[in-house]
Amino acid sequence: MLSTLLKSRNPLSAKSAEKRLGAISELTVAGTAKLGAQLAACARADADLRVRLAAIGRIEDQALLIELLDDAAVADAAAERLADLGADAEHPALLQVRMRRASSPEQAAQLAEAADPEALAELFLCCPETFREALLPALRRAGDQGLAALEKRSRNRDKNANRKARAEREALRALCRDSEQLRERAERLETALRKASAEGAPAQFLHLKSELQGCIEAAEQQRQDLVRYGQPGPDAEAWQELVQTLETPEPAPLPRFDALVAELRQLDERMAAGAPFEEWAPSREALARQWLAASDRSKPDPSEQAVFEEVSHRYRELADAQARWQKLGFKEAELPPESGEWPQEPEALQALWATGRNLGKVRGTLQRKLESVRWPSWSAQPAPLQAAQRHIDSLADFEQRLADFQETLEERLAGAVQRIEACLAEGRLQAAQSALGEARKMERSLPERLARKHRKALAEGAARIDEWRDWQAFATSHKRQALLDAMQALADQAPDNPQDQAERIKALRADWNALGPLSGDGRAKQAEFDRLAERAFAPCRAHFTEQASLRKRNLAERRRICEQLESYLEDVDWRSADMRAADQIMRAARAEWRTHGPVDRKRGKELSDRFEKLQERIHAAVKKAWDRNLALKQGIVAAAERLAASDASTAEKVEEVKALQRQWREAGITPRKPDQQLWRQFREHCDRIFVKREVDEKQASQQLEAVLAQADGICEALRKALDEAEPATADRSLLARLREELHSLNLPERQERAIRKRFDECARAYNQLILAGEAERLCAELEQLKAWDRQFSQAEAEGRAMEPPAPAFAERTAKDEEPVADLRRLTLEAEILAGIESPSADRPLRMELQVEALNRSMGRRADPRDPKGLAESWCRLGPKSEASDALRERFFQALAKLTRPA
Repeated sequence: MLSTLLKSRNPLSAKSAEKRLGAISELTVAGTAKLGAQLAACARADADLRVRLAAIGRIEDQALLIELLDDAAVADAAAERLADLGADAEHPALLQVRMRRASSPEQAAQLAEAADPEALAELFLCCPETFREALLPALRRAGDQGLAALEKRSRNRDKNANRKARAEREALRALCRDSEQLRERAERLETALRKASAEGAPAQFLHLKSELQGCIEAAEQQRQDLVRYGQPGPDAEAWQELVQTLETPEPAPLPRFDALVAELRQLDERMAAGAPFEEWAPSREALARQWLAASDRSKPDPSEQAVFEEVSHRYRELADAQARWQKLGFKEAELPPESGEWPQEPEALQALWATGRNLGKVRGTLQRKLESVRWPSWSAQPAPLQAAQRHIDSLADFEQRLADFQETLEERLAGAVQRIEACLAEGRLQAAQSALGEARKMERSLPERLARKHRKALAEGAARIDEWRDWQAFATSHKRQALLDAMQALADQAPDNPQDQAERIKALRADWNALGPLSGDGRAKQAEFDRLAERAFAPCRAHFTEQASLRKRNLAERRRICEQLESYLEDVDWRSADMRAADQIMRAARAEWRTHGPVDRKRGKELSDRFEKLQERIHAAVKKAWDRNLALKQGIVAAAERLAASDASTAEKVEEVKALQRQWREAGITPRKPDQQLWRQFREHCDRIFVKREVDEKQASQQLEAVLAQADGICEALRKALDEAEPATADRSLLARLREELHSLNLPERQERAIRKRFDECARAYNQLILAGEAERLCAELEQLKAWDRQFSQAEAEGRAMEPPAPAFAERTAKDEEPVADLRRLTLEAEILAGIESPSADRPLRMELQVEALNRSMGRRADPRDPKGLAESWCRLGPKSEASDALRERFFQALAKLTRPA
């Protein structure tokens, strides 16, 4: 490292960025051409960004500049240089420069024409404010992808562009949402229209045909709107063809209720027999449709209706159970292992117990799932449910057999413990040890909860066996043998630390000698001990030799470091020297000096004195730079302190303190301890500013939480009103007030959609209650008008004068003849609107009225008639005799159905 720092460099490769910048700025045209390769190298990879930018400003090579467009750090500078050179490359960065330099809306629109969505968003932000309208058509044609890219890129960068992107995206989403809703509605109308044609329901057919025609016209308008955003509109050709080709059907014949009842009873028998659900469910759906279609035209007998309702209830009960079964996704668990021969080894038995526990949990889970199906008792269970129950039974049987086997093993363990006591009482140690081995095997084989009960007795038996064994071994123990074994271990193992090994050998020999002299057979042990000690010390001897060689090498390396420092000091010019490099050289030399130790004490002392003198000479020069840089950092700390105490806004303080932090990083070298002290002071002033920013952000967050709490309270108030309200008490003004309160809140965009969705769900349900209440009140008014019309007609027939009970009766036209034709037309109009079939004698007039209604709808003329208006028109007609009673009943029955909420 020290050798690398001391290498010389050429001007464009100088370590100082200031020197490189100066060399580039002084280049002439000829010099630029001569040093083109070095300039290119600086532009590509110089460590200082300023140097790279300066080099790019001198480069003429367009290919190199195009290559640098993909480097985010210098892309803007390269693009500006290419634009100055008149390059025609189609790169996003270059397009952005051209857009910023655009001189007319037409030029801006031409630049945006072929750009992809991401590039188009960036071009919009680069475009001059007055030319942006010219880019909007291209941006809209890019669709949601382009608008989303603009919204993302303009966030916290350009509020006007961000607001415009969000508004355009919302408009596009609304168009797409309306288009999808229109398509779904048209598809439902298409399906219903085909069904009405197939089932022979002309009134419903004409109504649905009119609705579908309206969808076709709306689709054309939506298609024109979506084309602006590059989106395909709904295709209405198939719907138009359907409207033109389908003809009004003839009424279908009514099915017989007695035949339907017979089929329903057969269906009930199949359900009770446990036939597969998928085999009979479609036939039930068909029967239900036929029954409801027949009920719309005539009423079944109460007994027949009772059969239909009973079978429908049983079907629903069975369908719900089938749905619960399908939802479970019931799968058979792993089958229990065969128990012909149980394993005998403890490991295998523990695995068997674990398998048993797992299968027990599986059985409990399967049993609970099967019970949750709640299959009706009156219907036979299908084959899958029966198979599931059999599987559960097999798991339960396995658990019982496993418990029996565990009981057998526990009995064997208790018997082995008893044999230990008996053998010890008789003095048979070998037999007791054999019984102990069997007992321990049984203990390892049993589950923990069973083995725990016998563990104390087993431990007591093992302790008594150990006592017997210790008494037998006491007479044969010998201290010298233990020392021999210890020395043998040292001789056989490679030492981790030779110094520790030598100390251990010395300690063992001292213990051996402390036991006294040996004679006779003991001399052989002495010789064996000495031989082992010599073998154990052999690695230590090699280590000590290696240490001497290492000290010699370290001494040579330290001498080399001193020579390098002396050479550096002879060549350096302190007036223009790189002080940071000098500081690094001083520190690197100190670090490298420390790595080359230990050395011989006497020679090492001479080299140390020489090294310290060299370090002092470098330190004296470096200290001058330290003092200068410390003064600079002290000025930065003072500026930060003044900034923290100033009255400027928090945002301004944050920007200025970031600039001070950059100055701090660019300051030169300083000594560690003073630098740390100044840094702590500087950090304290910076933290005061950043803490203030956090407080401001926290206050903004609290305000957001308060707004969200208000929105939640409004939604909760509507939900509570929904829970407590009934159709008669539902208040439309309450709904309007809560909606206005919610819209008045400034909700954040991220949470607004979820909150409004929650409110709208409750609002739709509450609005249904309002509509239901209005329908109930309207039904009551119609019943009252019907009763008044009957009373007023009876008074007319008897020649009695009667006070008009409602304004419609005061306007009643007095005629000599009963207006039967007008009453019949009103009755048929009501039946057409309600979708009720009319008698065959009235079909020609009904067809005529339907054609008139269709012409009105195609001409976009709204029909002003509503149920109450029709009823008032009926009451204005008179006189009426008993002959009109049947028409009155038909008329008000149709109005009642028309009033009933969908």
